[in-house]
Amino acid sequence: MIEHSILFEKSKFESLSQSSIVLKPHGGKRQLKESTISAVPAEPGIYVLCARSRFEDPKNRTGINLLLSSLYYVIYVGKSNDLRKRLKEHIKASHNPDLSRYIRGLDTNSTIDFWCFTCPAEQLNEAESHLISLLNPATNKINGARILEGVPASGYRSK
Repeated sequence: MIEHSILFEKSKFESLSQSSIVLKPHGGKRQLKESTISAVPAEPGIYVLCARSRFEDPKNRTGINLLLSSLYYVIYVGKSNDLRKRLKEHIKASHNPDLSRYIRGLDTNSTIDFWCFTCPAEQLNEAESHLISLLNPATNKINGARILEGVPASGYRSK
């Protein structure tokens, strides 16, 4: 079975793994919705939001169908002094219009999942910068870089 994975440049990953940043995973992958956020700690940390295709053909769970159902597209990396509160804010509204469109406008063949990591407050800025550089999320604006400039992730359907 294919595990969910994200591809990134080896050199950028090595720079993060050699840093002194302490990221402690909290739980595993969760779908971004009110009921799953209640288990997130109200502590400082980093979170990663990803879009995942729910394209599946129940009669054919091999080959391209299996591959498509396992791919993630990183859409946002964020930091907060209170992870639970910040993720709830993303569901209700977002200061980032591009991210809001993803959260509210993804078509029925996609879902948004997230991972969160607790982190010492004094390391939040450095950890976020490293992960943004590593993952190049579609809606982060710190570096201004986009995977496809001005084009939302596949699976997004504008209304």
